[in-house]
Amino acid sequence: LNRLETFISTVRGKSMKKWVESIAKIIRRKKQAHANGISHNITFESPPPPIEWHISRQLETFDLMTLHPIEIARQLTLLESDLYRAVQPSELVGSVWTKEDKEMNSPNLLKMIRHTTNLTLWFEKCIVEMENFEERVAVLSRII
Repeated sequence: LNRLETFISTVRGKSMKKWVESIAKIIRRKKQAHANGISHNITFESPPPPIEWHISRQLETFDLMTLHPIEIARQLTLLESDLYRAVQPSELVGSVWTKEDKEMNSPNLLKMIRHTTNLTLWFEKCIVEMENFEERVAVLSRII
């Protein structure tokens, strides 16, 4: 942070003033949080609750219908929280995730987008694999 703050103090020019002030403000907040001992890391005081099984207890045979909806929500929340927290503000500015160098400029946002796409495809697969209407309704209810 100190090196960044030193660099930012050397940047001059009207066109950069807004960005420099914004970055300097973020640096001050991060330094203040660090000085106060505030951490943005998530820690838990107790171990996670046991897996909520709905039908099957065998890891090899679990799927959308064998896990309890609460467990599905827990696992998706943990995964998506990590993906969301990794996205940096610079990955969102100016639609950089749509440009040619998107892999370099928005790697975390692209991971999050790919995860969402893959999850949607998996949900679709789960619905289509069901043999009758009632089973498809059950799968759709589980997803929602």
